Amino acid sequence: MDVIGSRYRLIAPDHPGFGRTEVPDGFTHRFDRLADVTEGFVQRLGLDRFVMYVFDYGAPIGFRTCCSTTAPTSTATAADRPGCAGTRRPP
Repeated sequence: MDVIGSRYRLIAPDHPGFGRTEVPDGFTHRFDRLADVTEGFVQRLGLDRFVMYVFDYGAPIGFRTCCSTTAPTSTATAADRPGCAGTRRPP
């Protein structure tokens, strides 16, 4: 991240209940809901294009956000996806 951080703006948000954020009363932890929160974050920052680097639990959130975002250009790069541990490359 240090290498690309010198050339690009990097933003690493915490989702509700993760990192240092609090969970609002009545919040439902579902991927669709977390993607809605992320979409609101993108809109609030006024991002008109972005690339998402997603991994682990955040991958389904990032993919949903990229599919639903109103930003004209968005890309997701996955480093590790849930449910793929223990899989192997075909021969």
